[in-house]
This record gives sequence, C-alpha cells and structure tokens, in this order.
Amino acid sequence: MLSLLKTLKILAVMRADISYGPAGGGHSDPGIGGARRAYHVDAAIGHDDQTAVAAQSTETPWASIQKASDNAAHGDTIRVHDGTYRERVAISTNGTEGSGRITYLAENGVSVRGFEITGNFNRIIGFEVAHPSSECPCDDWRGGSRGAIRQSGK
Repeated sequence: MLSLLKTLKILAVMRADISYGPAGGGHSDPGIGGARRAYHVDAAIGHDDQTAVAAQSTETPWASIQKASDNAAHGDTIRVHDGTYRERVAISTNGTEGSGRITYLAENGVSVRGFEITGNFNRIIGFEVAHPSSECPCDDWRGGSRGAIRQSGK
C-alpha cells in the first residue's frame, strides 16, 4: 500500500489521458508563451478578492489556484508561484485543442494536494502533488497515491 505522504512530481497533458514525466524545467510550448491571458497565483502575497484584471500582474496575484481556475478560459495560462497550496483544485472549465488549452504552470517549487479534472484540454505542468487524501473511495484516482489526481473529462 502506498503511503499518503508519498509525493509525486507530475507533468500532465489533459484530454482523454494523463501522462507523467519530470516536473520543472523550461518549456518552449508556444501555447504557454502566447497565452490569451496569464493569471498569477501567489499564496504568500495574493488575495482572492482581486479582480481578474489585477490578477494578471505579479504585483496583485490571487492567493488560490482554485480562484484562477474558476476564472480561466480557453487559451489562458495560470502561473502559480512557489509555495505550498493546501488545496485540491477542481478544474471544470474546458479549453480547446491546440493553442486554446488552459495551462497550469508551476513556477519553481509548487506543492498542491491534488487536482480533480472534469474539463477537457487542460494541462498541468511542474507541480508536486504532496499529501493527497483518501477521502474518495473511487478507483479512478491516478498518480501513485490515492487522491492525487482524478480525471473524468473526455
């Protein structure tokens, strides 16, 4: 039995399947650099009462990844700055194929409790999933530890 304290570094491209690889590193994907909008999330200095326009600046980020996810649309990039985010992010918004994917990009060391993905064409890059819970008795959790990532979108 895998320990719930086990960490998992992921590089995932979301559509019908989830694939895993090393976290971090540079990314030359034109969909990230040419984003429609780039939102910033920083647990240390952010506030979730910021407007969507304000959260596009590193000076006035949101505090939670969930707030950014709730405001994301196709082609957007969510840049999550280093820190520990004690949240399981529910991703329900659909991106579109190609450059319309919604990208969740961890900038440096970012730890999160997990992701539940029901939207399509989302990608998650460079996150460390740490201390996932086992509150869901489902068998479709992925990532080596029960409760790390759950995907039910097409």
